[in-house]
Amino acid sequence: MLRQESQELVDRLLERMSIPGDKEVGLLRAVAFIDYSPTAKSWHRRLAARAAEIGDQEALTTATGNLFGQALNARDRDEMRRLRPELLALITPETSPRALGWIHYFLALDAYVDGRFESAYEHASMCVEKAEEIGHAFMIATGFGTRVLSQSARDGVIGRTALLDALEAMRRPSVQPLAAFALWLVARYAAGVAPETAGQWLAHADRIVAALDSDLWPECVLRDETMTILGITEVEPLLETTPPLDHATALSEAAAWLAGRDPAEHARRDGVQPFSSAPS
Repeated sequence: MLRQESQELVDRLLERMSIPGDKEVGLLRAVAFIDYSPTAKSWHRRLAARAAEIGDQEALTTATGNLFGQALNARDRDEMRRLRPELLALITPETSPRALGWIHYFLALDAYVDGRFESAYEHASMCVEKAEEIGHAFMIATGFGTRVLSQSARDGVIGRTALLDALEAMRRPSVQPLAAFALWLVARYAAGVAPETAGQWLAHADRIVAALDSDLWPECVLRDETMTILGITEVEPLLETTPPLDHATALSEAAAWLAGRDPAEHARRDGVQPFSSAPS
């Protein structure tokens, strides 16, 4: 993970040598993909520009998606709006299913934070469709989770069956950020139908996020909504009464709890609002 040394080496190579476009894109992908810090933006932009020049749609999609992901993490709404037409322009008949899946995922999140919940649901559904077409488990999981997030904001309810389907998909990759997202969904659902159980799911998610040192925005709005319903401002008391579990076990217990609920049950999720502008 010698990021700075790798980037300096590629800088020197590109300054001193004439390198074919596909090889240059390969070098840029290598140094851009090992760095997700704010300073990596210039590398992703450089990769996007070179990929566009040589017509490498896959690399262009990845670079643009990484730029959007960085804007999302920074809650930079202006940058997200700037990138939206670039993402839309990448949807062509020649774009691979894998690239299309990630494009629709990013567009779903963009629409969600903008309060365009129907559009967010449609893009999340397209993400799931493309992910299932190529059997991409991680993309399937993110698509399912984002679809429930969007659908519940649009309809004002979280359906038990839709949530259970999403949870099963989100368990398969066994990735911690997805586990936190899934547990927040379960906590938000529980807050509406069995509030006495919601705290344990919040606690498990909080431990995962603390280990990641990541805010997971906009998914963390589910945590905030749940805490408001439960009438609490701090998660620490819940941590004291909830025995720690690894993320896979916590998800398994959440899935078992949800599977035992009435299939026709649903929890209300009213009044979801668009996000305000990002803080300066």
